[in-house]
Amino acid sequence: MLAAVIAHVGTVPDLSGRVMLELSVKEVLAVEHNGPRAWIVEPRGTTDRNETIGATMQRRTQRFVLLTLVTGAAGVSAGDLVEASETLRRGCWDRLIGWIPETGYAPIEHVQDSIAKCADGLLYWADEFRTSHYL
Repeated sequence: MLAAVIAHVGTVPDLSGRVMLELSVKEVLAVEHNGPRAWIVEPRGTTDRNETIGATMQRRTQRFVLLTLVTGAAGVSAGDLVEASETLRRGCWDRLIGWIPETGYAPIEHVQDSIAKCADGLLYWADEFRTSHYL
């Protein structure tokens, strides 16, 4: 499922070949990067209790964070960075929200978002998404 998400986000203008998989936001923020760029980070899943309706099934919810980065020249205003970030993130939302990553999965939903880091002409924004399927 994550490979499909990475490929799909890679269709956003400016992100072709610039979407990576990492284990945590902290690891991404520890290294200097140039934007625009995106990472799928902190993939995790939870499984509900068994349901028995004719057959035994378990619903598995999978969450991931889409971390995006935009950069600006020295002295760029925070407002310009936020505007660039919103444009990039809107392109990602358009690709992900409601999209079904693989057969049997529920459409992807946006859960929450927050600024991960804003300093020195860099703005990292973290958007959390989720989907689910039955095992």
